[in-house]
Amino acid sequence: MAVVVLTHTTANLTVPSYTAAPFTTIYTNMKFLTVLFLALVLVVSMALARPGDIIDVDYDHFEHEQDGIPGTAVHGEYSAIGADGNEYEVKYVADHLGYRLV
Repeated sequence: MAVVVLTHTTANLTVPSYTAAPFTTIYTNMKFLTVLFLALVLVVSMALARPGDIIDVDYDHFEHEQDGIPGTAVHGEYSAIGADGNEYEVKYVADHLGYRLV
């Protein structure tokens, strides 16, 4: 009966090193993506909240444009070509003082 003894040398054995580097990289990437997402949300919300066109209608014989913040203050103008061929234009402001022609 023969006895076989297996030996190995640890000099060539590489043990993986578990460091915090992969976790730190993922954590840093997540922080970056979170900041990027919040910045994108901020830019989009500012673009939607800024005063801008409320009405912008343009037909052959009629135009109406209105800018401002709905429910707070708006200004605009509309124009139409009458039956006599003349163009009639009205400019207005609507705010806390009411609706008035300019």
